[in-house]
Amino acid sequence: RLVMNNNKKIDPYTILEKDLKETEREIEASRFNWRKVWIVIAILLMTGATYFIKDIMPKRDSLQSSFSCDDGYQFASDYEVEDPEKCKEEFEMGDARECCEVFVLEGFGNSEDYFTDPNKFYFKGYECTDDCSGHEAGYDWAYEKDIRNKEECSGNSQSFIEGCYSYVEEHN
Repeated sequence: RLVMNNNKKIDPYTILEKDLKETEREIEASRFNWRKVWIVIAILLMTGATYFIKDIMPKRDSLQSSFSCDDGYQFASDYEVEDPEKCKEEFEMGDARECCEVFVLEGFGNSEDYFTDPNKFYFKGYECTDDCSGHEAGYDWAYEKDIRNKEECSGNSQSFIEGCYSYVEEHN
């Protein structure tokens, strides 16, 4: 209905347009508020998940101690570790680190010799005169022949025979 006030006409379309704009602003404000609610919910869920995961994940110390001696020895063997420092980098503490170091030092023979004279070369506990190639050849030969007894080890050099011995010692 049109109302005349002071001889002015009121346009119904203008009133509808104003009402429509006001309703749109209310809807947009409501949407914006819901966005805030969803953001808060997402933050709460992520925070909760973080604490949950943190509680179920093993601590670094317990993770390190969960490695066994076999794990350390196997790591050193698989990656042909020649430096005990690599064991310290891989395993912070515990049996795994110690056994990794044992494997490495077995290659140097007596660990005291390694620390007192790192210029000496050892092959699986046997001292080498030069580059350990004789020991390596004896070891490889024993591997190829699947030698299981020291009595089967023979050769023209002591280093070759000691290489064979080291294979037998490892596989008995």
